[in-house]
Amino acid sequence: SIIVFGLVFPRAAVKHRAQMLEHFNQHLKVNHNQSQNQRAESVNANIYAAVLASLKGLVDAKAKTLGNDEVKRLAVGIINSGLVSTNASIRCTAAECLGRLAQVKLPSHIFRQLPLVTMMHCLFSDNL
Repeated sequence: SIIVFGLVFPRAAVKHRAQMLEHFNQHLKVNHNQSQNQRAESVNANIYAAVLASLKGLVDAKAKTLGNDEVKRLAVGIINSGLVSTNASIRCTAAECLGRLAQVKLPSHIFRQLPLVTMMHCLFSDNL
């Protein structure tokens, strides 16, 4: 289902992309408080795998853009929350999402807006 999502996402209308990413974002916020729960951790891993598959699908489809500013903001927000996760697999998947995001033709200011705090946390965290 994650692979199919990656194939469908690039073909979805921008407003539907925003709805999907917003839905993922809401689940991540709810599951953040339940990080010790195995089910919540599995759902989070599937969300990041779906985001990675969607970005890979956009790159493979040679999409000119991820979408409007809302879609870009949601995608960057999801990726940032994964970069500070206590789960190493989620951090790794989020980092790969960041790399795929760089392959989608986005304005450079999107990457300048990525919080330095997130990167510093990833580099110097005791959890790594």
